[in-house]
Amino acid sequence: MAMMVADTPIFLDTNILLRFDVPDFSLHTEVQQAVQGLVRNENKLWISGQVIREFSAVLTRPQATVGPSTPADVAARLRTLLPAFKVAHDSTRSIDHLLRLMDTYPMGGKQIHDANIVSTMLDYKITHLFTLNKADFERFSPLMTLLTLDQLAP
Repeated sequence: MAMMVADTPIFLDTNILLRFDVPDFSLHTEVQQAVQGLVRNENKLWISGQVIREFSAVLTRPQATVGPSTPADVAARLRTLLPAFKVAHDSTRSIDHLLRLMDTYPMGGKQIHDANIVSTMLDYKITHLFTLNKADFERFSPLMTLLTLDQLAP
């Protein structure tokens, strides 16, 4: 695992939370080991309302790797998971950050979701993002440190 400063807040992208929790997803074991390493290093792990909604949307729709779960099953799963994470909530400041990002960086469609994660991170002064989709966030790299599985693998 790359050396991470202890107690550094780290935001987990939806793809990380899904793979951490759902054994049927590829990279489950590797992501779980990386997240557990961050916890051992006393890093504070953050998610947001958007990540919770995206997690729920993925698990309640049919897909090749996992069958759809009922909303009640996903809610129960989240109730078990949530105590392990700090949850960042949208605020007026995060919306202001989002609008500035939209003024500054080229984006459209689903990229707005990525920008919203960045705006929430800016609002909460979270400087590190653990994601499997580094390319989706590289445009924002001047604002944060992107962490990948390769960097965090034990």
